[in-house]
Amino acid sequence: MRVSTNSCAEPLKPKPPYVPNMKLISDHVRLSATDLSNHLACHHVTTLDLGVARGSLKAPDWRSPDLRVIQELGLQHEEAYLRFLEKSGLNVAILRNITDEKQTLVETLSHMTEGTDVISQGALSKGRWFGQPDVLRKVHRRSRLGDWSYESPRLQACSRN
Repeated sequence: MRVSTNSCAEPLKPKPPYVPNMKLISDHVRLSATDLSNHLACHHVTTLDLGVARGSLKAPDWRSPDLRVIQELGLQHEEAYLRFLEKSGLNVAILRNITDEKQTLVETLSHMTEGTDVISQGALSKGRWFGQPDVLRKVHRRSRLGDWSYESPRLQACSRN
């Protein structure tokens, strides 16, 4: 049963050429898991992203074409996974069309409080950290929410050889 008006039949859209995760909000840097991963891979990219967040650098207009292909494949895999969960009888809330981050946080918390089985493209935030997991799945582990909590499964498309 779908609890949102969005449909798995609607194609998922890749990000525009460059959307920095790091943001400057009221003189505080807001970070994401991607920012941490990028920093561990290359400290200089943190400097560049911080420059973009502060407005002293312009974001690049170009992205590698192979990155777009990888994004498309990932989006197709996520879409197929959500359809599978729906066909399995789980309640799936898809929040991908909400463009306001604060509203996405409110909707995510609301669905978590209600005990929705699956939340797609929700948002989580704590202090300066912010993240948008592809999928949150309800698990039977006691938390502040009740007899359930949520986990973010790792979604990876892989080839079978």
